[in-house]
Amino acid sequence: MTSLRTALIAMVLLPAALAFAAVEVPDCVETEKHSNADGTGAYRHAVEVRNGCDEPIECTASSDSAPDPITFSVDGGSTVTKVLKIGSPHYVFELRLRCEKQ
Repeated sequence: MTSLRTALIAMVLLPAALAFAAVEVPDCVETEKHSNADGTGAYRHAVEVRNGCDEPIECTASSDSAPDPITFSVDGGSTVTKVLKIGSPHYVFELRLRCEKQ
């Protein structure tokens, strides 16, 4: 019974851990992904990057719904929101984000 319980817990936690591993940012950077309904039954996928670092960062973002990566910069102490996909039929999306200090 313990093995089954452990396997079930792993099945629940592993996808969350894998999704988190797809986001690589410096410790001074916070991110949040957004999925907002657009009123037509579709969703807009976006990522918000808050740069708490003193220096600018450069980020590359994509998702399973928008596989073509976009690159953008965020000045130190600034917040930027970038739309990845407009008109997605799905609420949930997997974010891939990598940010590095410049």
